[in-house]
Amino acid sequence: EFKDGTSIAEHLLCKRTVVLNLEEADKDTQRRLIDFLFGVAYSIGGEIKKVANNAYVITPQNVAISNDTANTEAAETNEAAPAPQAGYYGY
Repeated sequence: EFKDGTSIAEHLLCKRTVVLNLEEADKDTQRRLIDFLFGVAYSIGGEIKKVANNAYVITPQNVAISNDTANTEAAETNEAAPAPQAGYYGY
């Protein structure tokens, strides 16, 4: 639900990576959540990346998303920061 957007934002503000699965959400909720979370990610210097149909990885500034031909993974940068924890949200 869209109201969970603030909970997801809190994870990002605490420097945690979030995996967001929107397969079960209606199109309006998908669009609203993604628009909101793009803004959150931008404001904290993070990144949002689509990794599958209706699935996204959203990372704070201390985590970089890299692509290789086999899979998509999140890797920590050399920046001094606490080890990121991950949150998973499925709708």
